[in-house]
Amino acid sequence: MTSQKSSKGAFLPDNTRQGFTLWHPTDPKVAWSYGGDWPTRSSDGGRTFAYSGTGLNAVLVGGHWCFSRSNPDLIFFGSQDYNGAFTKDGGKTWAYTNISGNGWGGFCYGGYALNEKVFFVGDAAGWGAPRNLKTSHDEGATWTLHPLVNSGLDVATGWSRDPKRGFLGSLMTSDEAKSWKSMPECDGVLAEGDGGVLYGVKRGTPWKLVESQDGGMNWSAQGDLPNDVSDMAWDGQRRRLYISADLKLWKWESRQLSEVTTLKDQFGQTKVRSVALDPTDPSIVYLGSAANLYCSSISVQRSLNGGATWTSLTLNRPLASGQKDGGREAITVRVHPKTRRLCVSTSCYGIWTYPPP
Repeated sequence: MTSQKSSKGAFLPDNTRQGFTLWHPTDPKVAWSYGGDWPTRSSDGGRTFAYSGTGLNAVLVGGHWCFSRSNPDLIFFGSQDYNGAFTKDGGKTWAYTNISGNGWGGFCYGGYALNEKVFFVGDAAGWGAPRNLKTSHDEGATWTLHPLVNSGLDVATGWSRDPKRGFLGSLMTSDEAKSWKSMPECDGVLAEGDGGVLYGVKRGTPWKLVESQDGGMNWSAQGDLPNDVSDMAWDGQRRRLYISADLKLWKWESRQLSEVTTLKDQFGQTKVRSVALDPTDPSIVYLGSAANLYCSSISVQRSLNGGATWTSLTLNRPLASGQKDGGREAITVRVHPKTRRLCVSTSCYGIWTYPPP
């Protein structure tokens, strides 16, 4: 018997790869399947399966992202395998956008929304392929391919001092994504400090912390960093820059680099990939960790004292009735500037939010 499948209710295109099936222990008419990257349910003995995710998804958000500078409730994600999606209401509702033009696929990294109409992202032919710059000026309805490739990190952001300025890895725009140029001295803008100072990284031997006082037009090297820098966050109270690099957490303070002790997972590893601060109270620090080869027991961590001590927000016990878990294998952590809710995008575990402490 060949089962029929309905994706009604799922706004992402269906991946039809074979799924695992689980039958109800007492009702032979009921079964569930996880084919196509989200759960489906059958109530007729497996003849038909219908989407039953009730909002659950298993997408991987490609690279690091940021809340839009123009409106923190505006988020645009590029997705590995699923093109992209955007929300204008802080995540309550989402709209799909087909960046690549593929029916299924679209390997997109480092998405950002300058405003409600203008998005940009790196679009690749595959996971490890070059990230071709694409822009949309009509809310994702159509996309323009530019003759530039992001040779830097899969990160995207804007600048608080100029709503028309944006950054995608080693590329920048100053005219609302109409024209772009390369930043040869910066491979990715990762944080903004006081007075609009931008902090980024330049890959090399060794990697360098770079700083711009003029919105990315010019960059100056500040010091050496560990390899594989993935994220940064600025603490204006302590005049401190938190840096995730080499799968650990570091702090840059008084022009000195030192490692910050964090929790270790079930195998004694750290695997830190992202860091974010509460905008109201920078003593509250969040970390995102993904092990990739196994499910980390400390995927989301929080410190309430500037990194001195940490608590895991990842639940590692059977869930009580009504209790929810989320944020497994966290790739990016960001805190909403107004609601202070933590938003966590993950490696194939979807997108989750946590309330402030």
